[in-house]
Amino acid sequence: MATLHAGGRPIGYIARETGRDSSSVCREPKGDGRHGRHGACAAQGRAEARRGRCRPKRRLSGPALA
Repeated sequence: MATLHAGGRPIGYIARETGRDSSSVCREPKGDGRHGRHGACAAQGRAEARRGRCRPKRRLSGPALA
């Protein structure tokens, strides 16, 4: 997406090419950008760090679930 955006492609075109909704494509640089610039690699790193801070899910167990 970053390459298409840097190439001057419109949001609608990027959405069709990536299979995402245009509102998601429009929102991504705003949510993950720093100082008005969007870096895809840095944004991915921050997303993985946020996900790592989530509490792990508990596995369900018991005779009724077997």
